[in-house]
Amino acid sequence: MSKEFKAPTYFLRPHWVYFSLFFIAVIHVLASLIEVRPGIQLVINSLSCLYVGAMSTSKIKFNKQKNSLEKVEREQTEEKMTQKDALQFPLYLSCYLFGLYTLFKYIDERLVAAALTLFFSFLGCLCLMGIIEDAIERLFPIEFSTEIIIEKKYSINLVFTKKDFEIKLTKMNILSFALTLLPLGYYLSTKSWICNNIFGIAFSIQGVANFNVIPNFKIAYLMLWGLFFYDIFWVFGTDVMVTVAKLADAPIKLQFPFQILEDGVLIQKYSMLGLGDIVVPGIFVSMCLQFDVDRQIKKARSLNDIDIGYFTWCFIGYIIGILATLSSMIIFNHPQPALLFLVPGCTLSVLIKAFLNKQLPEFWAYDQEKKPELEVEKNKAT
Repeated sequence: MSKEFKAPTYFLRPHWVYFSLFFIAVIHVLASLIEVRPGIQLVINSLSCLYVGAMSTSKIKFNKQKNSLEKVEREQTEEKMTQKDALQFPLYLSCYLFGLYTLFKYIDERLVAAALTLFFSFLGCLCLMGIIEDAIERLFPIEFSTEIIIEKKYSINLVFTKKDFEIKLTKMNILSFALTLLPLGYYLSTKSWICNNIFGIAFSIQGVANFNVIPNFKIAYLMLWGLFFYDIFWVFGTDVMVTVAKLADAPIKLQFPFQILEDGVLIQKYSMLGLGDIVVPGIFVSMCLQFDVDRQIKKARSLNDIDIGYFTWCFIGYIIGILATLSSMIIFNHPQPALLFLVPGCTLSVLIKAFLNKQLPEFWAYDQEKKPELEVEKNKAT
């Protein structure tokens, strides 16, 4: 009896996805061997992570029966974000950030850092497991990824309630977890910057690929512009964000090594980029890609038939934003709130695109839950 394997799915621009992954690997190898300017590392890693994560949100499969392309739908387990949620999101993050800052101030820094390291290393492992499973699951029969071999149920008695949860593991889960143990063990024992970045990159890609609770662009704009002011306040108005970023020795940031000369001795230090500066704008960039796909998927006969104009404009806006961030860091020699540049770059670029294409009403009407099939103009504006 022949084994059944999962049908193949495709990135819209597979070559660029593989190039991005190649660039990530190469820049880390080079930075470990020779001196590579941290700005170059920052740009290559941020752009590559965002590109791969965004492309992962709109994978395509071929339906042989209908002889047509279909978008791979993602599982939706969480409730969609509302306008109220979008407005409150920066407040929740502020409470979380200030809470960490308070812990660092009044509790032993080593204990707080150790707790954060364990927590975010666990999250990083889960994200890395997801990437590994997505990469290798088609090498194995379907039951390897679907058949539950370990199932445990647990109950936790809290103060006013009882929380039940269960753990279900497949052979694929166990294999992917085993593969993450090597970088995890090496990171916990050495705090290697490369292992830190492995988990950070996995978190960034999976964060962009799986954060699908924003239903439309109106909610997205509310959230992004709220975070725009959040970032400015906590970086320029206080020392809170910079302090937490420096003291939180955990894979919640990407690190870029460089050497400086102090008292005649070369000392290795690290520049850094918070994962939120990839994930937050990356969620919006991925929405633009989904807008492109949902408008055209029914009429497309090949991957190249799908024009990704809105994604391209938004991605270029991110490039401009990250270069502006890097430039301001060099000019002012001070940490900069990246969202100050990234949010306008991403959100304004696609508004200009929609205006030039005379598609502003369609752009604002787009809803991921309803997925209207909007007409694509024959003469596309560039």
